[in-house]
Amino acid sequence: MGKKIEKTSKISEKGDAKLKEQSVDAKRTSSEVAKLKSFADTMATDVDDEVLNAMQEVKTSIKAEALNYMQTEVKNKLQEGKSFMENANKESSEQIQKNEQVKSVFAKMDSVGKFGKSTRESGKTKIDQSTSEFKKQISDNQSKVASAEKDYQKALSDISGTF
Repeated sequence: MGKKIEKTSKISEKGDAKLKEQSVDAKRTSSEVAKLKSFADTMATDVDDEVLNAMQEVKTSIKAEALNYMQTEVKNKLQEGKSFMENANKESSEQIQKNEQVKSVFAKMDSVGKFGKSTRESGKTKIDQSTSEFKKQISDNQSKVASAEKDYQKALSDISGTF
């Protein structure tokens, strides 16, 4: 693994960590709201109006605070993770373009003469491997972002539909 792919891998790792943190937070928040709802569901309903209103205020507060937390704290983590991944993907794409430029120069050299041809062939193989690594990293990053966004939306939907 070359220095450039290591650099983008480290950026991707930071993004992955943020996305995982976001997913854990989203699932934990959704789970906590579900548990609170289950407690709320056990409360007696044949009580004085004032107590019934207090119970409804608690339910409303739980949902509002959880949604606010999701839309601020958890969403910020999602955005941070996406930003890291986008930066890594941008750098990877730039490296892929540079790899293709070098490969193109090698092809031009091949058309001129045979000197260094075997070394260029070896270089083309390394370029193809490097390009493949960058493309895989981009694909992995896109998949991780999509999964994190799905987790976020599911938790948001679960919380919204709880009370």
